Amino acid sequence: MQLDGIDTRINPTPKSVTLTGANYRSQDESGRVRYRCAMNFHIRRGDTALINGENFQVGEVSYNVTVNNATLEIAA
Repeated sequence: MQLDGIDTRINPTPKSVTLTGANYRSQDESGRVRYRCAMNFHIRRGDTALINGENFQVGEVSYNVTVNNATLEIAA
């Protein structure tokens, strides 16, 4: 089963959130950063992600949950 959704609301109270368990990082030609890390249900689009000494404003949040694994993917 797959469930997809999009939330276009503005984050009224952006905050800084420290993320842990990073196991993947990429950066595209335009400089946009993407991380996969441990699950965190407190981060929202518009928040500032603090991960591995790097910080950036979150533009995209994706949760991937399977029977054996749960991963958070965020992108600037």
